[in-house]
Amino acid sequence: MNFSQISAFQHQVSDTVGLRLLTGRQVSDNLFIKLVSDMELEMMGLKTAKKKQRNAMQFVQSQNQGKIYVNNQILEAPDGVYTWILYKVDSKTILVSCPVQTLMEYTNRHTIINYIAYKHGIIKNQNISSDVHQSQKSFIYYGGEFKKNGNDLEFNFQSGTYSVPNKFEMEKNPKFNKTLTQIENIWCEHFLTCLQNFGFDTSKTHYVDFEDKTSPQSTFIKYKNIPFVAENYIKMQPYIEGRWIIGSNKKELNDLRKKISLFQNAYIQWEGMIRIPEFKNEKKPVFEGSLLFLDEIQAKQHKKQHKTNPKQQKQKK
Repeated sequence: MNFSQISAFQHQVSDTVGLRLLTGRQVSDNLFIKLVSDMELEMMGLKTAKKKQRNAMQFVQSQNQGKIYVNNQILEAPDGVYTWILYKVDSKTILVSCPVQTLMEYTNRHTIINYIAYKHGIIKNQNISSDVHQSQKSFIYYGGEFKKNGNDLEFNFQSGTYSVPNKFEMEKNPKFNKTLTQIENIWCEHFLTCLQNFGFDTSKTHYVDFEDKTSPQSTFIKYKNIPFVAENYIKMQPYIEGRWIIGSNKKELNDLRKKISLFQNAYIQWEGMIRIPEFKNEKKPVFEGSLLFLDEIQAKQHKKQHKTNPKQQKQKK
């Protein structure tokens, strides 16, 4: 296997999912999505996401989204974007990769990889640390993202929660007496050695250091690299307690978001007012607007396909 690039982007990718859920996202050329919370849906008198377990770990477990590839199993994996962690477990190094299925990264965050690796018996502690200075037998060497295209893997060495903090700590430590660039070079050399030990061909490695921190290439996790699969987003809804609305452009969704916020404020004010006797008959606010929900659009499409190909649907059953 050839590694055409190992890229060290000067950009840190957060491991939290909260902000991704709150902000609108472009998921394809002409499609944007935004979350409307169950609380807001209840105020509007609309169907909610029917809340289930509240955390991503339970989602991964119940929806069987936690596919991982260990060491050179990635050779047989589909093309796409992956997050990864290189562990040291006792005296061994283990590479665990996880496919990115949505732009919200609900099933591939590095904390999720820890959870899946622990459930598979790969690591001994779900809360395994990235602090290499601790006297522990197992820890995280590096974590980040890569893009697989055929037999080429392109690594973003600066992404992830685990790699970046350790590098900056090493730069500050007078014991190392190394610049960040020197640390990057040592980091890459050690990582390549680990990959060679897994049986990867690193003879065509090409290292690129992007100095521009605002580079649009700073992360592979963007819509042009992550194919939009509606079911992957819909499955999340009961766990994130909300439903996705869709639009053809960012402004359209931002305008709807403002309208929902104004309605929410009016509703909360109304709830307070009707507690006062003289305002108990105050008219309940009504949301005036049309929302296109991703799950409803998808359900209509499935229904249409079922009517078009009834025999094919029976064969699948």
